[in-house]
Amino acid sequence: MISLSQEKQASSLQCARKSCIIKAEPKYRRVDHETDGSFFLTVVTALGVLAAGTVSAGAIEAGDPDPASFFDESRIPAAYDETIALAPGQSIQAALARAGQNRLADKSTKIVLSGGVYRESVNFDGGACGGIDLTAPFIALEAAPGADVAVTGAVPVPAEGWVLNFAETQWSAPLTDEMATVLSAQYPEGARPSAWLDWGIAPNLGYFSAGMLYANGEMYVRVLDCKDFLPGTMMLDFKTKKILVKPRGNFDPAAQTPELALYDDAFYVHNLSNFVLRGVSFTGAGYGAGLRAIQLQNALIENCTASRNRGIGLNISSTSYSIVRNVTISENGTHGMTGYYSSHVLFDRVIAEKNTWIGQFYSFTYWDPAGTKFCPGINNCTFVDSRWEGNFNAGIWFDTGAANITMLRCKFLRNQGNGLELEANPGPMLLKDCAFAGNGTGVCLRAADGVTFDGCTIYGNAERAVSAIHEDREGHGNTPKFINCTIASATGQLYWPLYLGDGNHRFFSDFARTYTGGGNRFYHTNPAQAFSLESGGKVVYGTLAQWQALTGQDADSTMNQGAPPALPAVTAAPITMQYLDCISPETDVPVIWTGVKGLGAQVRGNQVIAKGFVKWGNCTLLGRAGDQLVEVPVKVRPTTRQWLLIIFLFGWIWM
Repeated sequence: MISLSQEKQASSLQCARKSCIIKAEPKYRRVDHETDGSFFLTVVTALGVLAAGTVSAGAIEAGDPDPASFFDESRIPAAYDETIALAPGQSIQAALARAGQNRLADKSTKIVLSGGVYRESVNFDGGACGGIDLTAPFIALEAAPGADVAVTGAVPVPAEGWVLNFAETQWSAPLTDEMATVLSAQYPEGARPSAWLDWGIAPNLGYFSAGMLYANGEMYVRVLDCKDFLPGTMMLDFKTKKILVKPRGNFDPAAQTPELALYDDAFYVHNLSNFVLRGVSFTGAGYGAGLRAIQLQNALIENCTASRNRGIGLNISSTSYSIVRNVTISENGTHGMTGYYSSHVLFDRVIAEKNTWIGQFYSFTYWDPAGTKFCPGINNCTFVDSRWEGNFNAGIWFDTGAANITMLRCKFLRNQGNGLELEANPGPMLLKDCAFAGNGTGVCLRAADGVTFDGCTIYGNAERAVSAIHEDREGHGNTPKFINCTIASATGQLYWPLYLGDGNHRFFSDFARTYTGGGNRFYHTNPAQAFSLESGGKVVYGTLAQWQALTGQDADSTMNQGAPPALPAVTAAPITMQYLDCISPETDVPVIWTGVKGLGAQVRGNQVIAKGFVKWGNCTLLGRAGDQLVEVPVKVRPTTRQWLLIIFLFGWIWM
């Protein structure tokens, strides 16, 4: 074993991992509370770093792909020519440079990381050591057996520098020269330009700003304007070299040194073949990605996590003949996982959960980032036993050019937007034995050709089971096939199988002509009006028999009234929304709050705010926990500012 020279020791980070316990059978209780119209959410999160080492492949079932057709693990050397041992404070970048030199000398290299935190923004370009050469020796970067290893682009803000001020509502601490130099140099005007601003979708520049603070289990998004300096945000003042934080809940810099996401990427590897990455957590990236894997071939990414990054968790692009196995991607600000132009990649037991939380903060629901988004050109890829759950927008979104995609036994659960969104894809795509439950919409089709749902279950989605929206995109239309599926509507839900996104009856005719299906089990609260039909150029609703006569499909399908029997339960993602003032402490299930019933409301950041001038009285707070609607009666009263305004107006009138 060869150890690299010791570098300056970085400050330590406690890597304590906590479990988030969710009751198996949550019970709701209606509780009356008084509030000033603002309700604050705290996202309590937990992440366990996966143990290092290999994980055996999941159970192989009939029709499953052969992993060896994606990546030949038998080519990984049993013994490497050189093994480099690293400890926190030593440079991964230097070790990879040495591995590159070995590769040029036709020697394989394994880098073994002992437990702890490696504070370094790593950028390894394989082009300097042969690039995509399938005959070149392997390079491996692995955690030591049983070790918890994190590579982070964040730096600690020393606890002794924090000061509580402004009536104990704001903390401040000095920025180090490194922090000020790096962040001000990255984006001189504070934010990255984006078309989202031109489209008028982004409310301010805060979403595009670099930097994030992580402390005591919470992520604080950076804002650029004092008007957006709300609880749960942070600002950077380069003139005085200070970081300013408005806490949300408990904030104790002495208990755990806060981390400031500084560098764009925590780990960036590109232009490389024959690469193995195991057992490492990637976190603290400032705007880019925790793990950015670009233009890899014959690579294995296994037992890793990518979480608590300001931007993307995992970006895997222009990569082929590779496996991503047993990887958890969670709590990332924008995309959990994203990529483009990848082919022949096997995604085995990938979990993407609780991502796009910055969108939740800024009240974006149907916007660009998602739990996973591929755009454009992903093809010949397979997803097995993977799960998208609790993301604050779509679970997974294939945007433009996806072809020859297979998804087996995957779950799309409790995503705030669409569970699965297919946009402008030529297909074909097969989803077999998949489950869609507790999402905003289960499946959204937007110009998606050649999609087959075989043996899937779609139920308990808040808005609709399947949405088909007419878009002329890339010459593709909606041509879905549903066979042997169980599809259920919720009470008050729009009709299955078709929601006309634009109300265009011509589009309905096209859809009815291209739809194929059979052997399905439909459940609806009103079977007499369960299906979208067309009569005289208008959309009407009718029975399964009328649908069968119109389309010539679903001849052997059945319609049942009410809820389907024995549907699999919606699992609880490890995320809890806690109210400071609105819900009983024993209600610890995940709840997504959407508005106030009986009172105009807007959602801004982590608040649900009653609209209007001096409105108060009884109303109901609406939330969604899995596939259940949660209603909490609340009493809205004027804020202190409103009371003062009332007194002033009455005084002025009296005079």
